[in-house]
Amino acid sequence: MKWNDPSVYEYEQSIRRKIAGYPLLYDITSRLMTEAVAKREANLLVIGAGGGEELVTMASKEKGWSFTAIDASQPMLELARVRTDREKANDRIRYRLTTLESFSESALYDGVTCLLVLHFVKGKANKRQFLEKLASYIRAGAPLCLAMINGDPTSRVFSVQMAAWREHMISQGIEELQFEQFADSIGDTTDLITEKELLALLRNCQFEDVGCYFRSYLIDAYICFKRRRE
Repeated sequence: MKWNDPSVYEYEQSIRRKIAGYPLLYDITSRLMTEAVAKREANLLVIGAGGGEELVTMASKEKGWSFTAIDASQPMLELARVRTDREKANDRIRYRLTTLESFSESALYDGVTCLLVLHFVKGKANKRQFLEKLASYIRAGAPLCLAMINGDPTSRVFSVQMAAWREHMISQGIEELQFEQFADSIGDTTDLITEKELLALLRNCQFEDVGCYFRSYLIDAYICFKRRRE
């Protein structure tokens, strides 16, 4: 999908058909953030906020939280804004049209979410820079919820999971061509690392106590915490 194409307005419906358990991912993320942040009033950073699913889910449950929501796609941010307006939450959300790489401010956040973004960052070195910058905006001891597509495309289990995921998508009304475009993006616009590589990156970028809380085919989600100063 091209994120600045008008077709992004179909995202809210299509992504639910593509990802098995999509609403559950965001529901669990929201509940984990509630327990990990443990504040009635908190300020959160949402990276890749376009579409608005995490904003809608968290803002509806946590009336005292405020959010800075960043995304590089104007149409996706507009979609998020429409959805959060329905929840009457826009007075608590700052929308920023930017990438994390270009984002700059002095605030430290009580928690960060970054769902379904990291696999679009190309190269392990760039992923590390991305996570290092992300860590610079989190208070020591504060949580990060992170979800991405992981795996080794040369492995047998990857092939099996991709085949099963294809069957799932088609059963939900996704066209064969759409799946093939997704499959062809792996190694191009979708850059994957293994879970082992991801965990090493998180440790090297000041995160600890990493736990997996969601898996769906090749999508994994983790909660971790910024390391406290010793």
